[in-house]
Amino acid sequence: MAFINLIRLRQLIKNVFIILPVFFAGLLSDSTALLPALKAFVYFSLISSGVYIFNDLCDLPYDQQHPTKKHRALAAGLIDPSTAKVLMLLLTTTGLMLLFFQSLTAFYWAVAYLAMNLLYSIKLKTIKILDVLIVAFGFVIRLIIGSIVSSIILTQWLIWMVMLCASLVALSKRRSDLVTPQYTKAKYNLKLVELLMLGCSLAIIGTYLVFISQADSTQDHNPLLLLLSAVIVATSIKRFLQVSKMTTLSPVTIFFKDPVILVSMIVWFGTFYWMIYL
Repeated sequence: MAFINLIRLRQLIKNVFIILPVFFAGLLSDSTALLPALKAFVYFSLISSGVYIFNDLCDLPYDQQHPTKKHRALAAGLIDPSTAKVLMLLLTTTGLMLLFFQSLTAFYWAVAYLAMNLLYSIKLKTIKILDVLIVAFGFVIRLIIGSIVSSIILTQWLIWMVMLCASLVALSKRRSDLVTPQYTKAKYNLKLVELLMLGCSLAIIGTYLVFISQADSTQDHNPLLLLLSAVIVATSIKRFLQVSKMTTLSPVTIFFKDPVILVSMIVWFGTFYWMIYL
């Protein structure tokens, strides 16, 4: 159980973004596109688990004093740091090697992700705004890797939507960190975070409205379903902003525990599945 805690198994759901290009390209039933994406998902999960371990090693003195992070495997003393270092190297090198043999270009992007996050853990997480952008770009890299291994061209709308949504999620995490500001490395203030979250939310809704207006005119999509998807997006964002103010839970936990957001996501994906595949 301690090792599952160490590799942050729940956080690996973020790597599903590698499969998103396949979903939106309508190729879920095409094994030549889906199987490479699934392999990349597994390989990248090994790399990202190594990154989480490195981050916990860097933050160990802080986490040991933190009211909730002190229960993490390393901070609680359930796993020795030397053991964690060996596991980190094993996971990272295995993931990189497997991705190297799958796609050299995807491997380069994974190395960029790794380097960016190592710098983030060491220093860049202390720089306001930049820390959020790094987290958001990590999700874009996942998209890029998925598109590369599946031979799918990414649309600008998918890239922008992922970048903006990831920025909003990262900002909500910074907001929850303000409950214990003495343990937060990037010193935000509540007014700035809420202003940035509002700006991201409006940008997401605006970008999505432009996207569906173009999709309606260039593709054979049901305009009513597109409009329904926009309502779902706006409702989900509003709910996410509300819940973020009422809890200190991590964004991933909010997505899985808040019934409104969870149902909204399922309905949204179901709507697009209907438009693309049925």
